[in-house]
Amino acid sequence: MKKTPLLLFGLILLPMLILGWLSARLEQNQRVLFKHQFEGLIEVQLAEIDQRFQTHFRNLEKALNAETLALHQTKAPLYPLAALKQLSKTSPYIEQVFLLDSLGNTVFPASHTNNYLEQDFLQATENLRNTPSLFTLLPNESGTVAQAKTVTKATEKSASSFSARLRSAPAQREIALISKAQYAAKAATGADTQGADTSAGQKPQPASAISAHASAVFSSSGWLAWFNNSQLQHIYWRKDQDGNILGFAINSARLLSDLINLLPDESAANNQALHNAQISLLNSRGETSYEWGSLKSRQAQEKPQKIFPLSHPLGSWRLEYHSPGLENPRSHWLEKIVLIAITLLALSVIAWLIYRENTRSIRLAEQRVNFVNQVSHELKTPLTNVRMYAELLEKQLDNEASKPRRYLAIISNESQRLSRLIDNVLNFSRLGRNRVELNLSAGTLGTSLNKVIAAFAPSFSQQGLSIQLDDQCPDTVMLDAECLEQILNNLLSNCEKYAPQSGPVKISCWQENDFSFVQVTDNGPGIAPEQAEKIFTPFYRVSNKLTDGISGTGIGLSIARDMARKHGGDLQLVTATAGASFILSLHTPAIATNENCR
Repeated sequence: MKKTPLLLFGLILLPMLILGWLSARLEQNQRVLFKHQFEGLIEVQLAEIDQRFQTHFRNLEKALNAETLALHQTKAPLYPLAALKQLSKTSPYIEQVFLLDSLGNTVFPASHTNNYLEQDFLQATENLRNTPSLFTLLPNESGTVAQAKTVTKATEKSASSFSARLRSAPAQREIALISKAQYAAKAATGADTQGADTSAGQKPQPASAISAHASAVFSSSGWLAWFNNSQLQHIYWRKDQDGNILGFAINSARLLSDLINLLPDESAANNQALHNAQISLLNSRGETSYEWGSLKSRQAQEKPQKIFPLSHPLGSWRLEYHSPGLENPRSHWLEKIVLIAITLLALSVIAWLIYRENTRSIRLAEQRVNFVNQVSHELKTPLTNVRMYAELLEKQLDNEASKPRRYLAIISNESQRLSRLIDNVLNFSRLGRNRVELNLSAGTLGTSLNKVIAAFAPSFSQQGLSIQLDDQCPDTVMLDAECLEQILNNLLSNCEKYAPQSGPVKISCWQENDFSFVQVTDNGPGIAPEQAEKIFTPFYRVSNKLTDGISGTGIGLSIARDMARKHGGDLQLVTATAGASFILSLHTPAIATNENCR
């Protein structure tokens, strides 16, 4: 009864703990999902800007392809140096043009030039021009990977002014980024983009026509990203079928201006998509080239929310997204708390109803048990009177009245059997409420054994059974005679029910130290080993079939074992060659030690 409230409390508490844990886990997952979605949106926004820059480089490449095609048309058989020099002056995109022959020698600008700009260019690009592998796409590798492997070595071997500045920490980090990003890549020429400007005086041609013609004239092309005085420079080169290489050093100022023009306005009114956020474009030195957005306040040491390295040939540049951090999504804890409260209330109501029904059922069961006990107790007195008057009547009959004597014997036997059944019911109830008290007194086991045997003799005789007693318990000990008789009554009653017409029932008695032992063995069908413990379970019967013709309540052996343990011993089923054999042990201290036992 006391365990029921604890079990019901556990049934309420466990679902509530699981529900609370699931609610917290769901809230956490929602926050993580919101964070991932936010970072994904940022990355998409930055990738769109990178795509704008890539489109600009494709347009620029188309314009430079048109220039190389125009120069190739004037080749007879060498490129006119005057046209190359004029192109450097007139094109807004080109800072310097250079020409390498098929052997890798620099044809233009000439090494003896008096133009100081050309001299600076020759000095800065000496290692680049002397590294032919930079202008060759390996057959088993893409141009991006092949040139990226070589450009790092070339820049590390640059002139002193160039190399010294490259050793600075920002430049070193940018070189690492460039080696991962793509130093030289063969740009895609089939993109659907806007037309590019051509050199002054040159009539533009359709992009498809220029690409087809240029593909027939030039074998390969690519972009080089290199450092000049720790500043990222870009070179676009094309190799013709004769092995000559035309290279164009891009005007960095014009390139930066064009890239900035592709970005949104700095004003907050035009950047409502960046509410309280800011995007910065950083060059190879980590300097901010341009930024836009409407970030209200920003600490100098604040880490960006997202860093996005740009694609080749701007591999050392990056975009940084700054924001004050994620605003926590609207919490749904109120709804969850209400749900938990409703669930708790519902479970509590259900638990209370279960507890009430369980209490009512237990109370009704107790009333039934009390009723049975009361009826059994009331039946005991009339049965005692029936037995007493039957015995008196039997003594007054003549010896010749065999038939009345037989009737009286049946009355006496059945009344005794009914008395044993009533005693079992009363003792079972007392044991369940732990109200059985032992009444120890001095006596011998043989006296109780003979009394029980005499009581069962008539019924055993009718069932074709006999009793063989081996009494080796002569000592007077302290025992509860009624308890012993009740145990023996149940054991012999089982012999009467389950082993009729099986011959003798052997009863052995012996004593060891402060314990007395009684073994009861019959020659009946016996009990299967797997049933050895089950038969001591209350209300358990090996067979409940009506066709067996064996009546019983299933509580006899359970009562016998409980009473034996109450007496300090035990009752066990042991292995026998035939039938069933039970050994009863009782704690029966000798009279000499009785005072100590008390």
